[in-house]
Amino acid sequence: MAPPSLSGSRKRTKLHDSRIKELEDGLTESLSSNASLNSLADLTSLAASIDEPHSVLKAIYACYRVFVLLVSKGRLESSTDEQTKVVRAWIFERLDEYVRFLCGLLQDEEPLLRVCSP
Repeated sequence: MAPPSLSGSRKRTKLHDSRIKELEDGLTESLSSNASLNSLADLTSLAASIDEPHSVLKAIYACYRVFVLLVSKGRLESSTDEQTKVVRAWIFERLDEYVRFLCGLLQDEEPLLRVCSP
């Protein structure tokens, strides 16, 4: 039987991994149906708060895939519509958070995270 701390760590990792997948799937669906993207803030915050390197990598790549979808759907293109401008600015704020997080990983003590940063 694993020590309690290791077991708790595994549970937390599984919870993080399932939450990452849930958020990414929800955002992918939201982009398809033109629904709210509010969970993008949850995904970027979760990525920055995880301590387990493999879960951090999963969150990094989930964010990456979502931002690629946002770009491919034209959500970062300029617009004259005021509401679209507000949403675009909000997405750029989330993208900036993600970039700052990735830059911080370049100085991380964990070599896996320094090497694997996209």
